[in-house]
Amino acid sequence: MRVFVEGLELHAYHGVSDAEQAVGHRYRIDLSLEVSSETATSTDEIVQTVDYGLAATLAYEVASKSQVRTVERLAGAIAQGLLDGFPEIAEAKVRVAKLAPPMAVVVQSAGVELVRRRSGVERPK
Repeated sequence: MRVFVEGLELHAYHGVSDAEQAVGHRYRIDLSLEVSSETATSTDEIVQTVDYGLAATLAYEVASKSQVRTVERLAGAIAQGLLDGFPEIAEAKVRVAKLAPPMAVVVQSAGVELVRRRSGVERPK
């Protein structure tokens, strides 16, 4: 089972250049979190799954309180924070998009999608 959060937007101060870090940009973050469906679907208890509100808050905190040069590093920090903070998560897929990035061509967004799996946890069959 996957718990997801889509379209978390914020203004943050990441970027390769000093100017990007000073001015900041709008970012959009999407999360897809693999958890066991057996207990979550049978108990109806939030403690048996991942609270997507808390997962979104963690992603927001990591993105807004850190300053990195690349979206790859940011996505990695968010994914690791999710795995560290939620033992129920077997796999975290994090997508970070910089909206209207400063480029020679006009695009809606550019970014990265990263998947990080908890070590020792097998993929469901």
